[in-house]
Amino acid sequence: MRSLVCLLSQVSDDMEHDRMSIRWWLLLTLIISGVCKTAEGPAFEPTAFPANESVIYVLGDEWDPANLEINGTPLEAIPFRGYAVIQLEPGNHILKLRNASNSGRWRITTEAGKEYILKLTDGAIEPGTYEHLSNSLLVGSLNPDNPKGKDARDARAVYLPELPMESIDVRSRHKEQLARQKKEDEGGLPTSLPEISDDNLEYRDLLIGVSASYQSLLASQNVGPIGQSIDSFEDTASVSNKGFTLFLQSTPQALTSHTYYSPSFGLSSFESPPGRNYMKANVMELGIGYYIASGDIYRGDVGFFTGFLLNARRVDLQGRFNFGRDSLYEAFIGASLDSATSSSASAIDHIDILNFSRQRSGTLDEKRAMRYVAYKSGVISKSEYMMSDIALSPRIEAKPLAILIASGLSLEQIHKYYSLALESSEKNDVFQGISFDFELGYMGDNFLLKYRASLPSSYSGRKGNIVLESHTITASVFWRF
Repeated sequence: MRSLVCLLSQVSDDMEHDRMSIRWWLLLTLIISGVCKTAEGPAFEPTAFPANESVIYVLGDEWDPANLEINGTPLEAIPFRGYAVIQLEPGNHILKLRNASNSGRWRITTEAGKEYILKLTDGAIEPGTYEHLSNSLLVGSLNPDNPKGKDARDARAVYLPELPMESIDVRSRHKEQLARQKKEDEGGLPTSLPEISDDNLEYRDLLIGVSASYQSLLASQNVGPIGQSIDSFEDTASVSNKGFTLFLQSTPQALTSHTYYSPSFGLSSFESPPGRNYMKANVMELGIGYYIASGDIYRGDVGFFTGFLLNARRVDLQGRFNFGRDSLYEAFIGASLDSATSSSASAIDHIDILNFSRQRSGTLDEKRAMRYVAYKSGVISKSEYMMSDIALSPRIEAKPLAILIASGLSLEQIHKYYSLALESSEKNDVFQGISFDFELGYMGDNFLLKYRASLPSSYSGRKGNIVLESHTITASVFWRF
């Protein structure tokens, strides 16, 4: 502001012919000085206080200067980016806040030798952070000789909501900040100190807890208009899972006070019960998301958030999909039915070709392999193998099985053609692709609720393409460290 006034004085000699312009510039200067009034005073320095007392740093975090009373004693109005220091005896105290939009009263409890940080924001008093305090300017202090209500009985006699107070070692944090600044000036950066700067304030906590989630995965060969789910298509198969997992992440990395980005990595496994729409999937995903939040990310407050993510996924999928080339077993059955080659093809055991085809397509799981070994080693007979292979299949195709039994065919023929019905639809392939996800949720101090939807996207595999869609609901409880 002083530089602006000096500039006006320098140009005034050259503008004698136009006094009206000077008046407008002076008026603009007065308007700017009135609108942009911020905190005045020295930069933050920790306050020394006796070991038998406590200190509270009160931050101004709203545009309208806030008026605070402690035990009936008023403080000077605290503007945005300003702070005041209150030195108190330990015990219970009553805070009263008045500003242009709201007013309220709270009860706090302090301990001897402890330091606390509070902020005045949105017409309320909340816990503050050192990162905000370190970039504030001093506007005043209060050290009442005999504050009213210091006796615990006086404070408890008034029914007021108690504000949770967590002590912060302000002086140690300040020493770390100075040490870091010194290292930066010397051209080096210590790895053990938190990153604190005026350009990018950071509030970083490690969040550890437990999550409960429900996930569903849908697969189809069809895709509808943009935004339409594939759930309505006739060939769509779905699988879901639910369970508990470890929750581990850090407070989101702030881009601005209300936006942040967050990387994601996930491993999921799905398997549906045996049936017509049997499906098994192992999913690995890696992505990055951009989010908008209602809270102040610089201070660790997220609140309601919505985000868009770009995900790279690798899906190992097994199920009933009619994509890609025919299996080796289908080719064998086709050749055996050809009159020109039936005599030579019939000499080959269809069970050997079936298991070789399953191994080639990735559907020869451990149970099927053990049954085949037991049959080849003579532990079970051929008829026992065929019956168990039908009965213990991961998926039962009731309709073709009933038709084959009603036709009066032998057990070997029933098993041969029933296996053909399974092989024509039981596929396995690895699909890879990029998906766009949408996320909506709420993060509090110790819990997280969110819904995530992966829009229908095409994934490419070795044998063809498929469309995948997923939905996830997550509830997490965590602690900050």
